[in-house]
Amino acid sequence: MYLCTSFSDNRMDAKQLIYSRETLEFATIAKEFCAYLETCDESRPAVFVGVCHKLLPLLYYKGTLLPHPEPLCDDLNEQFVTELQYAQIEQKMARMLAPNDEFMLLCQLDGRITEDVQVASLAEHLADVYQELKNFEGRFSIGNDEIMNDALWELSETFADRWGERLARLVAEFHRLRHSGIDLEPPVKPRPTSDDLWDES
Repeated sequence: MYLCTSFSDNRMDAKQLIYSRETLEFATIAKEFCAYLETCDESRPAVFVGVCHKLLPLLYYKGTLLPHPEPLCDDLNEQFVTELQYAQIEQKMARMLAPNDEFMLLCQLDGRITEDVQVASLAEHLADVYQELKNFEGRFSIGNDEIMNDALWELSETFADRWGERLARLVAEFHRLRHSGIDLEPPVKPRPTSDDLWDES
């Protein structure tokens, strides 16, 4: 349930921002990204890495151009991604990226890099970004100007301190995967032949 103000001036400003070229272009790319993660099961790992290597920087660039409106609603808590859907996306990404899912993440304290290093997961980062964008997509598709405005406001807010940072890490790591010469294709086990069966007997 959304409780929204409907002052005419705010509503006019909201329409200009939510239907701006920057917002609509971002919404289109975000929808394409989410759809690809949902349907990439048949992609080979090398193809998957190649697609993400192109989409992720574009998403980040378009995220930097998002307008930052003022919120109009008291609540914006409707979630379109369930815990199960999040887990399914994360598991799918982990299978696609294995054994290259983990990467090293430098830790910071008070804005300074420390000597501590932690192991992070590309699959988890992808699922986090997916969750943010899919929730935005769901709210934005409602078609109510005030709700669309606040979906855009929240997305701009969280880009700065949450999903934008994760997206930047993904850009760097997928660049590494794409250009470091890592073999992204898992070895294919040969099918047993009749000679193999005789040898085992």
